[in-house]
Amino acid sequence: EQAAALTRYLSNTDTVLHYYISEVLRLYPATFSLPYSVAAQEGIDVAFGYPYGSEVSGHLPGGLGISVVLPAMHRDPNFWNSPNEFNINRWNEEDPMYFRDEERHVDQRDAYFPFNNGSPRDCIGRALAMMEIKLFLINWISNFETTRFAGGVSTQTGTLTPEHKSTASFRKRAA
Repeated sequence: EQAAALTRYLSNTDTVLHYYISEVLRLYPATFSLPYSVAAQEGIDVAFGYPYGSEVSGHLPGGLGISVVLPAMHRDPNFWNSPNEFNINRWNEEDPMYFRDEERHVDQRDAYFPFNNGSPRDCIGRALAMMEIKLFLINWISNFETTRFAGGVSTQTGTLTPEHKSTASFRKRAA
């Protein structure tokens, strides 16, 4: 009975824990960029329109390498309300923080690729990774008290590595 309840909880995407993990992966993706290439030898004509008017179009030659820079995409104000703010409520579709532009058919999910995006390119381990992250956090929160030392949160630089170390202590919770 408990195992069945835990399995349902871990697979549910409408929980505070899932929102928290999604927000962490949005702001701090596991990889910096996703590489792609134009498969058609003759190339392809493209036109990309941002929600608020700017447009990019042109011809991409066959074999051209393309890279999607995740920290830039995950913080693009064209797709995210308050993009640099950590806010788990943005994952609740009923919350005002959730970005959706009905007129242009744009949704924040169009700019969120923590495990790549689009079949057949989805990460085969996506569900397993999310379940492992959830199990780790549930176990950690249940068994340890965490205290962050003075100095605040590290600021980001041009990489995914913080400029300064953040220090904290961890103590096993009393049984």
